[in-house]
Formats: sequence, structure tokens, C-alpha cells
Amino acid sequence: MSSCKNDLGTFFQELKENVKQTDESLHSFMGYTVEYYELKVFKFLMHIMEHILKWIIIGVLAFLALLLFSVAVAYALGLFFDNMAYGFAIVGFFYVILMVLYVLFRNKWNGSLIRKFSIYFFE
Repeated sequence: MSSCKNDLGTFFQELKENVKQTDESLHSFMGYTVEYYELKVFKFLMHIMEHILKWIIIGVLAFLALLLFSVAVAYALGLFFDNMAYGFAIVGFFYVILMVLYVLFRNKWNGSLIRKFSIYFFE
């Protein structure tokens, strides 16, 4: 009977150690999983920030180029019509027409953009 008690005590001692090791392994796994997802989120956010910064720089440079080109065209039109105000007014009206066209068709363009980029987002 005492041999059976020792075997039973050893069994419970080993079971206790296995449960303790399993608990430690589970906590370690959870810690690594949290760290993995933190790194994955960090990588995703840095990728997004890199693209945003790139597009901001491109946008600023394109805006400056468009601004200088618009001034040059307005100046040339002003020389052509012998009145600088006409040249700048024509360029201004051109941009107003572009703005009106955008306002009229923005839902069509935005819908197609959302469909196109949702493919990349939900991959």
C-alpha cells in the first residue's frame, strides 16, 4: 500500500511539474505572440508612413511645378492679349472649370478608388 502511495505521490508530483511547465510555455508563447503582432503593426505603420511621406513630397513638388507653370502660361497669355489681367483670368477660369468637373464627378472617381484600394487593404 505504501508503494502505491509513493507511486501516486510521484505521479501527482510529475503532473504538477508538467502543468507548471505547460503554464510557463503558454505564458512564453503569449508573450512572443504579442511581441510578434506589435512588430507586425509597427512594420505596417512604418510602411504607411513611408508612402504618405513620399506622396507628400511628390505632391509638394508637383504643386510648385504647377504653380510656376501656371504663372508662366498666364504671363504668356497676358503678353499675347496685351493685358496681364486677361492672362491670369483665363488661367484662373481654367482651374475653376477643373474644380467644377471634379465636384460633378467625384463620386464616380472616389468609388472606383475605394474599390481599387480595398483589394490591397483586405489582402
